[in-house]
Amino acid sequence: MVTPTTGPTAGTATAREYNFPTLYFEATRACNLRCSICMSGSNDPQRVRQSRQEQLTAQEIEDLVFARVSEVGVKIIIWSGGEFLTRPDALDLLRGARRHGYRSSVCTNGLQLNQERLLAIREAGGDDLVISLGINSLDDNNSATRDAEVEVTLRALDLCESLGIKRHVVVNLGRHNLQTLEREP
Repeated sequence: MVTPTTGPTAGTATAREYNFPTLYFEATRACNLRCSICMSGSNDPQRVRQSRQEQLTAQEIEDLVFARVSEVGVKIIIWSGGEFLTRPDALDLLRGARRHGYRSSVCTNGLQLNQERLLAIREAGGDDLVISLGINSLDDNNSATRDAEVEVTLRALDLCESLGIKRHVVVNLGRHNLQTLEREP
């Protein structure tokens, strides 16, 4: 049971009073990109090295996360990072989540996705993919939101469609790339 330890309801509420159906889990800070606007700090090699020492192991995730978060109503785990797929045990984590009855959504930059990897993710329990793509990634000025070729990610989106894998695209938009939007006359 999960009970608040601080605040006006400290010690009085039970887990059954809460319903948080989605857990956004930053399972790693490691990433195969170094985007300048990264909010998780995955563009800072020193921070990534330090975080690897603090990163939960698959067994800790099994014992401390999978076994407990259902108490507050979690039904779906959104796996993120960094780049979740850089974890060598990413597929094992998807399988573990499925074993515990959770649906999984994988946030990715798409660079590691090919047909074999997509099929393995689906088999392991990845119910859908959330693929990040900067709004200005389709032109030559994409260094603010990505530091890699966008074609790999666009091919991955097409592959998802041909394999019947649900996918969504998230777009980073802010002051750093607002000027790339077309302006109406």
